[in-house]
Formats: sequence, structure tokens, C-alpha cells
Amino acid sequence: MLKRILVLTLLSGLLASMAGCSKDSASPEQELSIAQQFGGFTPTDEAPNFGDPDLTAGLAVEAEYNDIYLDSLDYDSVVNLPAINAYALRIIWGSPCFDSTITELTDWTGSLSMSRGGMILRRTIGFEPNQDYILPRTDRKLIEWVSFTSVHHDGIFVYLFVPPFDSLLDSMAVDTPVTVTFDTEP
Repeated sequence: MLKRILVLTLLSGLLASMAGCSKDSASPEQELSIAQQFGGFTPTDEAPNFGDPDLTAGLAVEAEYNDIYLDSLDYDSVVNLPAINAYALRIIWGSPCFDSTITELTDWTGSLSMSRGGMILRRTIGFEPNQDYILPRTDRKLIEWVSFTSVHHDGIFVYLFVPPFDSLLDSMAVDTPVTVTFDTEP
């Protein structure tokens, strides 16, 4: 009986020691280097969102927006001016990173306006259906929205077109500064 236990113990030990053996070795990129910051690893060593589809699904989604001013003569009158200056602007509000400690909605209802020129809304960012929306546009220099956030963020991506003078030729000088105003509740 003692002999059988001894043989089984030796066999178990032998199998356990061989289980860790393999011919695969870590590539140089995967080796830990304690002398380097973060052990030699970089953010690119990991798949986006750690390859977790649930994390990816929770991220703010950008949706194309069909701005009515894209097909308007009012838009053409600004964009086709000589020496037009064009800018891309992305604005987000709320929590840039997921924050599970936020338990109440924050009202970010507001607007983006500019003193002269025009804006085209290209995308909404993180707008939830039946909760966040763009109000009907009434002026090429104004975009208004209703937006509530909790653990994430919402936002907009717009093109700003700044002519060297007012397109209605109402005597605004070339050196008159253009003001862009972001106005929201909090």
C-alpha cells in the first residue's frame, strides 16, 4: 500500500513538472522589463477596450447628421465666398470617461452660436434616441440641442465657415473678430 502511494505521488510530481514545459517562448515584445516604465508595455499592446464587446457597445456613438443648411442657398452664399476660412470643431460635454458613481442625469440643453458666417452640423456624439436631439435650425449661425448625460458624454461635431466679411455686406470689417459661443445649463 505504501509502495502504491509512493509511486502515485512520484507519477503526479512528474506529470505536474512536465505540464509547465513547452517549446513556445515569449517574443521580445512580450517580455517584461522592470527597468522600463510600465514594464516595457504600451497602450498599443492591448486590444481596444481589452477586446470586450460589452465595453465597446457602451461607448458614445457618432451619428451622421443631415443638416438642412447643406442644401440651402444661404449655405452656398457663405461657403462660396472668396477667402473663406473653414474650421472643424468637436465639442463634448458630460463625463469624458465612464463614471459609475454618477446616479443622476445632468441637463446640458444649450446652443452653439457664432457672430457671423455659418455652421454645418456634421455629427452628433452619444445622443440617445428619444432623449437627446437637435432642435430645428432657424439660423445658419445657431445650433441648439436638448441633451442629458449621466455616466458618459454627448457632443457635436461641426464645420465653422468664417467669411472675411458678412455675406450680407452689412459693412462688418474684415478685422472684426468672430465670436463663437458655447452656452449650456450647468
